Amino acid sequence: MGIALSQLSITVSYSVTRYAASMKVCFSHITALHLLRYWSASAATTLKDFHHLRPCDVRHLPTRRLRTSGSLRSCATTEREVFEVLAGVDDVSLRELLLGYQEISGEPLHVLITRKPGCRNTKKVVYHQISGSLPLKSLVELAPDVFVCSPELLFVQMAAILEMGELIALGYELCGCYPLPLRNPRVRSQLTTPVQLMTYAQKAKRLHGLEKARIAARYVLAKSASVRETEVSILVATPRKWGGFGLPAPRLNEAIPLSDSASQIARSKELALDVYWPEAKVLVEYDGYAGHGEEHQRIRDSRRRDALAAEGIKVTTVTSPQFANLGEFEKLILNVARQMGRRTKKMTGEQMSRHWQLRHQARRFHHEFDRFLDGTGFRPE
Repeated sequence: MGIALSQLSITVSYSVTRYAASMKVCFSHITALHLLRYWSASAATTLKDFHHLRPCDVRHLPTRRLRTSGSLRSCATTEREVFEVLAGVDDVSLRELLLGYQEISGEPLHVLITRKPGCRNTKKVVYHQISGSLPLKSLVELAPDVFVCSPELLFVQMAAILEMGELIALGYELCGCYPLPLRNPRVRSQLTTPVQLMTYAQKAKRLHGLEKARIAARYVLAKSASVRETEVSILVATPRKWGGFGLPAPRLNEAIPLSDSASQIARSKELALDVYWPEAKVLVEYDGYAGHGEEHQRIRDSRRRDALAAEGIKVTTVTSPQFANLGEFEKLILNVARQMGRRTKKMTGEQMSRHWQLRHQARRFHHEFDRFLDGTGFRPE
């Protein structure tokens, strides 16, 4: 069931006190992920701006980052204090979202605090205690006294509870621009970049999951535009050690200018390419609805293919049935490797087992969280 902000009607039993005014709340882990997704959808960008983002572009990232994590020292450490702080948020939409999150989702709020003996979890609040300081800009301010862990800190936190394939899929999402529901022409804004994920993981110390985060961050690519595009990219570019085919890292959703002749064919001065290796002029595109498009879409696709051929770009289309069939998918990717001039062998039995694990882990991550990706969770109007 979709929950728009205007539909939330929450009865708050906690009153705002002067004592709570000095308290702060910092959301972490799964709660932070859902709130960052909310921010990403609220700050949606146009397809044109998305296609022209550079992999290290930071124009669309959250800007209200705190320089230190000192605020954690005064964070609320009881359920009552947490909800008192949230009840005092001035922004009505944000206050309803925060107060209604646990009631609507059925999940507890995950809160980050400095180590405090005797602090106990409740059905509504789970505390994650840390000792020592965090790297600069580890927290993002949502409202006065209300913070959320930065996407980079979240990535490290989730490394402690996710498998490698799940974690890489999370990284793709944080660095990507997934679509909004209901055919909205805008897409969610990216939350971070692969470089920032790697840099943060190298700077952080004494956090659970740190080593796994440092490994996974190497294989995250920027600018994925969908869940299935993420899964194809992970399987193609992740090293064989982890279950992928080990091809060089492609560019995702790269906008390329067309020559005059190709522009006339495509009726556009540029095209955005899904999974592209520019040096080899090799392109992989996922089409889950191949052969089922409307007439005008088929005509547009035909023009696109002819324009790419005019540019000398070799195109491989992966359909949903081909992606699901490992034998067919392997043949397609081995052919892509040959087009790039690479000698890539078929997978051995052990590599095949790793591949299935990687594929299953990425799919499991998307399955468990897809209610928030497709707009059926919290979302702005």
